Formats: sequence, C-alpha cells, structure tokens
Amino acid sequence: MAVDEMLFKRCQENQNFPPTLRIYDWSEPAFSLGYFQDIQQTLNLEKTQIEGLKVVRRMTGGRAVLHYSELTYSVVANSSRNPELGFSLAETYRQLSLALARSLELLGIRAEYKKGKVSQIPARSFYAHPCFNSVSRFELTAKGKKLAGSAQRRTRDCFIQQGSLPLKNGCLDINDYLVIPKKNQPEKHSWDEKSTTLSAAAGRRIELSEARDCLSRGFEEFFKVEFMKEGLSRPELLSTFRLEREKYSQSSWNYGRPDIKYPSQPPSQQEQVTLA
Repeated sequence: MAVDEMLFKRCQENQNFPPTLRIYDWSEPAFSLGYFQDIQQTLNLEKTQIEGLKVVRRMTGGRAVLHYSELTYSVVANSSRNPELGFSLAETYRQLSLALARSLELLGIRAEYKKGKVSQIPARSFYAHPCFNSVSRFELTAKGKKLAGSAQRRTRDCFIQQGSLPLKNGCLDINDYLVIPKKNQPEKHSWDEKSTTLSAAAGRRIELSEARDCLSRGFEEFFKVEFMKEGLSRPELLSTFRLEREKYSQSSWNYGRPDIKYPSQPPSQQEQVTLA
C-alpha cells in the first residue's frame, strides 16, 4: 500500500510521470479495508488477531478484500497527458476494464463488464459486505459472476486504480471474518455464489506467473504500448519506507480513522474516491 501511494504522489508532483502498471501478490493472507470503512463495523477483530491475519487500510475506497491466492494490480497515471486512459472516473474504469478483458482473453477467459452507474459514495450499509459480493459499473464478470474488484482515487489530473483478481479458491472465507448487521443477515452469501476465480473461469489451473504475464501483455496490446520494467529508485524506496513507517504500519491509520464521515454528497472535483 505504501508503494502504491508513493507512486500516486509522484504522479501528482511530476508532470512527466509515465503511466505505471504495478503487479504484485501477497506473501500471506491479509485484509485490506476501503478508505471509508469503520473497522469495528466491518471485521471481527478478535478472530483476525487470534488467527494472525493482518489488516491494512487502502487509500482507495471500497469494501473489505481478503487478499489470498490472487494477483493484485495498480495503475497510476496523469489523465491530461494520457487521454486514452479517460478524464473521469467512469471513463478510466471503462478503459482499464477493457484492457483487463483483453488480458483475460489471453488466459482463455471471456469476460464482460456491467453497464450502469459508478457509485462514488454509497450508503453506510454498503460497507457491511465484502467487495466481491456485488458488481459495480464496468467491473468484469464471467458467466454472471464477479471476477475482478477495483477502486479508484482521483486528485486533480492524476488517478490510481487498485484491483484484485483471485487466482483460485483459498481455504479462507471472508464472510467468516465480517461483522454483518443482523438486519442484513438474509443478504449474506458464500463467496462463490456471486464471485469466481481465474482458474474456475478458465476451467484450468492458472498460476501467478501466467496471470502476471497475460495482464501485462493485455495492457500492452489494448493500449498499443510496450512496458519498460523498472524497480524503485533509491528516493522512491526512501519515500515508501517513510509511508510504511509513519502511516501503513500505524494502528491509527489501519484501525482508527475516527475523522471519517459518510458524506451524502460526492466529493469535490479536486478529489474523488470511488468504491467497488
């Protein structure tokens, strides 16, 4: 999460920042919370702590995601310098979904995206369910089941979109760790009722290395570009370590957020956080 935020900050500070696709996975099962979520109303903290599951809060919106046996990606870019990526939340969602669809096609998966309204700031009850229990506009599905979850943040001309593509069913079920209000209990669903994985959609085992390569190739083919693979520079690493130390390792950020409200109106054009 610290690397993603560092890239987003660099994009805002440097007009020549190149569009960047970052692909990564998780060394152990962990939860990420959306920016607006109240952790006390989202996760059973006693259970997560007993089982040693770590929790981190994202800078993007959305609902809780259990990261396990999956490929995670982020895209950071300046829309003004790269108009093909879209000038609005919806346009960027659409363009990145089409690129993802091309990546999935390379894996032998036919994906579709849902047309409808992009939800920017939904109602409080929105946060009680996991990310993969519903489909937002332009998110990808395979045979009617959600295949990719994503969330986006925009500030001025820059955006970051973070997304998750499950590789296979793991031994953990996110519903076992959620706090579901009693009035919403009838809406509780098992993960695979509404969601699917790359391996299930392809009808064969998809390994992380293949998914990573096809994701990169799909973006290259859709946008007609060629990626340059780069690591982080020393200044970027120092900035990342500082964010990790001062923010993403702090309980005040991951567990606290007492300043967060649930606004009834969308945020200003200066900064928009979308939720998936």
